[in-house]
Amino acid sequence: MDIHFDEFWKIAGENTLENLELNGISFARAGGSFSWQGGEPLFLDQSLWRKEDEKLQLQGFLPLDQDEATLDLEVFTQEFSLDFLASFLPDFPELGGRVSLDFRMAGSLEEPVLAGSGYLQEGALRYFNFPGGVEDLEGEIRLEGDNLVFEEIKGRYSEGGSLNLGGKIGMEGWFFRHYDLLLEVEGLHIKHGSVDGYGDGEMTIKGPFDEPEMVGYLDVYDTVIKFPFDWPHEETEADIADDFHFELTFHPRSNIRVRDGNYDIQVQTGELTLDNRTGELEMVGEVSSRQGSVDFYNTSFRLIEGRARFHRFGESIPHISASAQTRVQDNQIIVYLEGPALDMDLSFSSQPPRDEQEIIELLVYRGGLGELVRGDLTGVVREELWRIIGETFRTSFLVHLETSISDFLELDEFKITPILLGEEERIEFHMGKALTDRIYLTYTQAFTATGDQRELGLEYRLGDNIFFSGSLQDEGQFQLGIEFSFPF
Repeated sequence: MDIHFDEFWKIAGENTLENLELNGISFARAGGSFSWQGGEPLFLDQSLWRKEDEKLQLQGFLPLDQDEATLDLEVFTQEFSLDFLASFLPDFPELGGRVSLDFRMAGSLEEPVLAGSGYLQEGALRYFNFPGGVEDLEGEIRLEGDNLVFEEIKGRYSEGGSLNLGGKIGMEGWFFRHYDLLLEVEGLHIKHGSVDGYGDGEMTIKGPFDEPEMVGYLDVYDTVIKFPFDWPHEETEADIADDFHFELTFHPRSNIRVRDGNYDIQVQTGELTLDNRTGELEMVGEVSSRQGSVDFYNTSFRLIEGRARFHRFGESIPHISASAQTRVQDNQIIVYLEGPALDMDLSFSSQPPRDEQEIIELLVYRGGLGELVRGDLTGVVREELWRIIGETFRTSFLVHLETSISDFLELDEFKITPILLGEEERIEFHMGKALTDRIYLTYTQAFTATGDQRELGLEYRLGDNIFFSGSLQDEGQFQLGIEFSFPF
């Protein structure tokens, strides 16, 4: 550093620093000139080099009294790297990009007035504990009065999908104080824990800078949700993500499946809201379906209708109302499920009519339990072995095959059900396709030792709760009906 005085007691000098480190971030060098004369603001002409081709330059007058309104500084950058900001903003463990700026600071140090503009390129950020980040952010930013304005910033989500960001962040002096942003997403791909799917939507982000709130919706499609539900997140001493509040409403659009080892349901209508603004994650809403399957011991039931209702303060456990049907020998059996998901009541009916005890015996006698009742221990081992093989085969191979075929043929539903045990050895193929928002077509074919069985089905939605349905079977049997559904 070189400092000298002249006859008017004016102080002037030059300074140079190399290989700097600030909050763990390295800078190549800093330097420039300065001058000061008693009673006047300090003049600065200083530059900071992140690398040799990345420079931030500050030039102008800086008052030594924070109340003095003689602040007059200009800041210039040319594609300056922003990765050093992550060390100052703990909510954003990943923050980067390059920015070119030209803005002016006036007023006083206590109450600065900022004005100017800049351009962001290759921006990247990840908010704490979120499953993915945002990349390739690009667009114009402006400083206008007390606001940092974003002029249609475009980018993409790290797992896939595009986004547009607009709005402003309010400032108070040198500090960010509150959000007022609009975020639009398209083809957003969320692949984390039990969720793998896509969505389009719109959200507002408002509120204090250290405790923002997101409110909006997401139209969901091509999504698989697996249970038991898992949403892993990083454990930290201070869970910053708890300060991010949201109310997001999800609307099912197409090809949304909920799966575990015993059911595979296609969600068709309704909406579900996730809300953590009270401090606890709550799920509110209702979703319904008329397509899917439910497996009980050795038997696959085809869903007739199902509803899951989530109530606030219900600990995210839905109330289930559902019915599903299957055929055992020449009997059509319907199972009814009602109650909380972890403690549902089951009841049965059949055609031709039988009492529940007879229906349960029909189901029990299919497979290993039937052999046990008949006293055939060899049969028990054989049938149980086939049951284990069948379940393993379905879990490890058939589910992936069904998904591949469904995607390739652009079907909404495709299921292969092999029954490798009992007196009804058979393999059944079931497929479904939504021709329009109102028309759903199904086709089922079963291969048995006594011949093939086929059924063609059609469902037409007349209204939200009114359905026209029809089916045509091999024997020439034709059924038509109108169904009314009233939630209560």
